[in-house]
Amino acid sequence: MLNPPEDLHTLFFPRAVAVIGASNVFGKWGFNLAATLLTSGFSGPVYLVNPREKYVLGRKAYPDPASLPAPVDLAVLAVPAVQTIPLIEALGRLGIPNALVIASNFKEVGEAGARLEQRLVQTARACGVRIVGPNTMGLVSTPARLEILFMPLRTPPGPVDIISQSGNIGTQIMELGQKEGVGVARFVGSGNEAMLGVEDYLNYFGRDDHSKVIVLYLESIRNGEAFFRIAREITPHKPVLALKAGKTRAGASAARSHSGAVSQSPKMVSDLFRQAGIIEAQSTEELIDLLKTFSLLAPPRGDNLGVVSLGGGWGVATADAAALKGLPLPPLSQALIDRLDRFLPPFWSRQNPLDLVGTPNRRAHIEVLRTLTASEEIDAVIALGMLAGFSKFIKQFGRWSRLILKQKVLSLLTLSFLRQGGPSSLPAEKKREEKNKGLRLQEIRLWTDGGFVREVRKIVSAHHKPILLVTFLPGMAVRMTRRFQLPVFGNPERAVGAMGGLIEYARFLRRISGAKPSFPAAPPAPPLPTLDLDRDLNEWEGKRILEAYSIPVTRERIAATRQEVFQAAEEIGYPLALKILSSKITHKTERGGVMLHLKDPGELEKAVYILEERFPALKEGTGEERFLV
Repeated sequence: MLNPPEDLHTLFFPRAVAVIGASNVFGKWGFNLAATLLTSGFSGPVYLVNPREKYVLGRKAYPDPASLPAPVDLAVLAVPAVQTIPLIEALGRLGIPNALVIASNFKEVGEAGARLEQRLVQTARACGVRIVGPNTMGLVSTPARLEILFMPLRTPPGPVDIISQSGNIGTQIMELGQKEGVGVARFVGSGNEAMLGVEDYLNYFGRDDHSKVIVLYLESIRNGEAFFRIAREITPHKPVLALKAGKTRAGASAARSHSGAVSQSPKMVSDLFRQAGIIEAQSTEELIDLLKTFSLLAPPRGDNLGVVSLGGGWGVATADAAALKGLPLPPLSQALIDRLDRFLPPFWSRQNPLDLVGTPNRRAHIEVLRTLTASEEIDAVIALGMLAGFSKFIKQFGRWSRLILKQKVLSLLTLSFLRQGGPSSLPAEKKREEKNKGLRLQEIRLWTDGGFVREVRKIVSAHHKPILLVTFLPGMAVRMTRRFQLPVFGNPERAVGAMGGLIEYARFLRRISGAKPSFPAAPPAPPLPTLDLDRDLNEWEGKRILEAYSIPVTRERIAATRQEVFQAAEEIGYPLALKILSSKITHKTERGGVMLHLKDPGELEKAVYILEERFPALKEGTGEERFLV
């Protein structure tokens, strides 16, 4: 059952926290979690529980939860899986509403772990305790200055909420975002989602003002209908970005062993995302690009993309990437071309992409961006090659100057005012610049990256249209984004991918404009066969449920004796399969209970003999075991 969003407030804003299993041994979860929490700046009480220690990390240790001196909203269980159930019972008696269960060895490891997890959930529900995990990396809530992780990240506050079914991927997203200057509001590693699922956290994060963007890393969606309904209600006012893993057979297998996740059809998931307004990333790198873009810029009002490049090659590469992404680059109208003619040399491209043909007039670069964004013809702009890393240019200019002075070839110094009267010669120098179309020294400030980006930010604010920048110094893109708080990319393809996400979200908003989300009523449940639900269903019973919902199943018969097996084979026809049927045997193949591709009665007789030898109850007829033909 979906938890009301307000129920999770004490999880992310607890009054007090207890770490059960806190340790003095460096490297153990109980040590690292407690140390990270204690140094995170959390203002509420933190209680450390360890029955064998009087002090942990220099603080008083309590022998058990019952000895805690004050009420606690969140208990962190840093103990082995087998110890979790009695501790959950203790938390329930104390009225502690939330438990962060770190331990693994639950359903992700097989049947025994799945049974233990089922008991854990039953106990938690009976005791009124909500479980995060198990098999979780932890959580972060920067508004509460709360960080419960194995290693401290010191995540700065920001506009992004992260829900991740992988703790490692989630913390990596936080770190990569931090490098780009994008902070986090909340993070939760949902783990096995035994009780609280992605849809619960999404429901909570989507309904408060602590974040502007929600990011999801998913390996499986356990409750598709609830997930879709909640996402569809949230996306009209808060973007949701998602990376769905486990799309291949290898990835799905890894997901099952990692968190017990059951993978779904990639196409089905992508269709669900599209209908719900979720923007899907295809890689971790693209997810980070979308994260920084959505957190720093608003979506455009339309689809039309303008591309401006300092050189033609960047424009060609960007046009290719935009075409592959389905982003239109409309031709420029004659009226817009005439306006741009005022700033550009006669030989500029006069088309979109707009090639500045290397003009060194910095003011022209800015006016072109301003003119494009002011036009009704263009909804968004990608500008390439205009962030120059001016400090590097100055260093190179110094090298040139030293070389020229050393060789005493002063006549080659193109900036002649340096040797002909300094600043007093600027008027004459300006005439030469205009004649030769050279670098204008009065524009030195605008040639600094900071000066240029300030002008770009003014344009974005004035016209409410996104501008993405691509630097020709790719290694500086991350530092520039962090410094200037405007998305900067190291190549055209990544910029187009990020802009494509913004435009896709804008299309979704236009599509749903004025429409309230409507969901068709679920069809009435069909009559189901009477089944004993206090035990595992066998294959025959499970297929009868599928059949009741009009889901096709194979033709098959139950047989109690050899004679019935051969009668069923005559009805069904060869080739066929013969299986052991029992609610006690859920993995028949591993137990040798499946015989396939039986082509004739001779092969069938041999298969019957093998199954009777492996499962004597079939021959004796003393148990529930039957043949399934």
